[in-house]
Amino acid sequence: DLPDVGGAPFGGGQIGGGLTDDIAEAMASGSQDIAARRAWLNAKFGRSGDLLRDINERGIIDAIRQNALAAVDATRAQVSSGVLLPGAQRFGNRAHLIFERLNNRLQSRWSGLHRIVAEQFRDAHGAPTARRAPGSIGPDVHLEPPGGGAPSGLFDLKTHGGIERAIDAGRQGDFISRFGRFAREIFVRR
Repeated sequence: DLPDVGGAPFGGGQIGGGLTDDIAEAMASGSQDIAARRAWLNAKFGRSGDLLRDINERGIIDAIRQNALAAVDATRAQVSSGVLLPGAQRFGNRAHLIFERLNNRLQSRWSGLHRIVAEQFRDAHGAPTARRAPGSIGPDVHLEPPGGGAPSGLFDLKTHGGIERAIDAGRQGDFISRFGRFAREIFVRR
């Protein structure tokens, strides 16, 4: 025979479903630990905590990156066929134009889930302004979560000839103050 310790063989009184107070307490503190860890991981990796939204957002980000590759590939084809004269500036301008068009098309496909904004510029106070207005700054693409709010991603296409140059700290500071986050570069070689 087991000793009587409050009706439960492992100590403590019985509670719903046959769990003891000790086990229930350990589980409660464990779920708080799990919830705290999940919140920490969500913040660390920029997740919302909504699995479907995060999966959709990752898919959109992958599509934006694919658009960058497609834009550069299309520009390379134009240069090699003679439609576009060679030159780093011309190449970058054309690749950005194609990238913008591809992202506008992406917006129409994902309409209602996320807002994909190509070439939105903001003034020193963070208000939207005319494209390339004096003192403005804008990423090539900015991604907003469903229902609006702060952008969940800013992306800037960087075409290069072999040397990747990151956005400098001052300019990243401008992105943070005007859009609420830094811009991620998408480096693609010309």
